[in-house]
Amino acid sequence: MPITAPLSFLQANINHCACAQDLLLQSMAQWSINIAVVAEPYFVWPRKDWVADLNGSVAIISSAAAGTPTLEGVRRGQGCVAARFGEFIVVGVYFSPNRSLAELHISLAELRAVVVGSYPLPVLVLGDFNAKNLAWGSRRTDVRDTKWNCQQCRSKLPKTGNSNTPVRITNHPIASKEDSILSPSEESNVTTRIKNKCSKSGNSDSCVTEERLRMIIKQEITDTIKSLVSEHLANLNLQVSGFQESLSFISKQYDDLMQSVNEKSETINRLVSKNEKLTTQVKNLTDRLGQIERNMRVCNVEITGIPEHKSENLLSTVEQLGRIVESPIAESDILHVTRIAKLNKESNRPRSVIVKLRSQRHRDELLAAVTRFNKKNKDNKLNTEHLGLGGRREPVFVSEHLTPTNKHLHAAARKKAKEAGFMFVWIRDGRILARKNEQSHAIYIKDDESLKLLL
Repeated sequence: MPITAPLSFLQANINHCACAQDLLLQSMAQWSINIAVVAEPYFVWPRKDWVADLNGSVAIISSAAAGTPTLEGVRRGQGCVAARFGEFIVVGVYFSPNRSLAELHISLAELRAVVVGSYPLPVLVLGDFNAKNLAWGSRRTDVRDTKWNCQQCRSKLPKTGNSNTPVRITNHPIASKEDSILSPSEESNVTTRIKNKCSKSGNSDSCVTEERLRMIIKQEITDTIKSLVSEHLANLNLQVSGFQESLSFISKQYDDLMQSVNEKSETINRLVSKNEKLTTQVKNLTDRLGQIERNMRVCNVEITGIPEHKSENLLSTVEQLGRIVESPIAESDILHVTRIAKLNKESNRPRSVIVKLRSQRHRDELLAAVTRFNKKNKDNKLNTEHLGLGGRREPVFVSEHLTPTNKHLHAAARKKAKEAGFMFVWIRDGRILARKNEQSHAIYIKDDESLKLLL
């Protein structure tokens, strides 16, 4: 993605501090920083906008804002990481103060290879070499960092005295061999030319022997290994400490979650127990209410099939019904007669007529008379012609006045009995009974569960 707007960069060393890392990320968002290089991060996030070196000592972070170029990793090393950011190559470096000068030269060689290999793209190097020297603007110069100055930088440093200035001794025209040898501090500021090389038979003290060279290399390697191991152990300790903190936090969150789950489980158990009790109470109340409704309908009969007319006289129709079935009903025996609403609004059948008689005995006598009449007149059972109603002849049915629940149960029982081959399904005092044949026992259909008995 080509970059059109100016970019802002930030570099910092947070010394493995979590708070400092949070402040760095907040500052990037607050100051609209496009990219940052952080040395000694507290934690390297495994995300696309984070690229770190192999040991996690330096990382490159890009902004998550919209329109920011993507960060593509180019190379990762020990204390060195390179990534492409738009049209730039950004290199992050960190050199630990515990590492030797030889290791610095190796890291600088790697850095040089990255910079040269990135041509022709512009390269931006950010990081921390842990080098303090007046030559590049530091307030002081460390003793170990004086060795990092090139000869040109050393010549630019201000002189603090004349102790290192070579002076020709005028009293001795020819200087002896002992006088011509300078101290190490003097030798670092004076360029000497050695014309005579050590001969095979010369003084052995003026040449470095093979054994001496081996000892020096061995010592350097030992120091380097110790430094690397110490640094890696320090990083591991920091990572382990971070993992322990994270594990403690996760453990606490898990304990809180388990406590909350246990509390919710106890609440659910209480609600389930309460719901079971309420269900039992509702069932008991429903049974009691059904019994009360049946008791209220004990003197009622329900007549279906009577056509509706605007000028109909239901009282005289009921009296005519009693006369036809040879069970006379006096006007004083009828307490109330009316039509009721349909359970199925879409049905074309006329509304049923409910007749409330004076006593249950009158109801039973009327029902028994209707049954005898229909058995006696199998070819001409009770219909509208018997009641003196004009129009097409329609059958008329007289039965007990059931509650809505029992009506649905009665319909379901008749359907189930037909499928199971039962011969008889009838109603007696509000109860639904079924019998498979004349020799079998009657089965009481109390609820939907009782339908399973119709086998």
